[in-house]
Amino acid sequence: MQRVPERLPGTENDIFQSRRSFSYPLERLSMPMLAVHGTDDEAVPVVDAKALAARAPHGDLLVLEGGRHTSLFTHIHEIRSRVVSFLEASNRNTI
Repeated sequence: MQRVPERLPGTENDIFQSRRSFSYPLERLSMPMLAVHGTDDEAVPVVDAKALAARAPHGDLLVLEGGRHTSLFTHIHEIRSRVVSFLEASNRNTI
């Protein structure tokens, strides 16, 4: 939390970008994709993350039970563990 002021410009940009209409061609991704989302996110419903991950041919979703919009802070160990295994598996599949 000490570095929140440094992150504020990025957070404000995230908010701005999330309110714009966008359509990424996720169906065309050839690389693996991992989405991370909490079931209790008060800003974005988990069904949005499920739909996003389902669109990517190699999409995967880590659902954090009870996770809120701040899950990066509250579920960091679970997220790190899953990201490491995701990257290791992705690396094995691309060599």
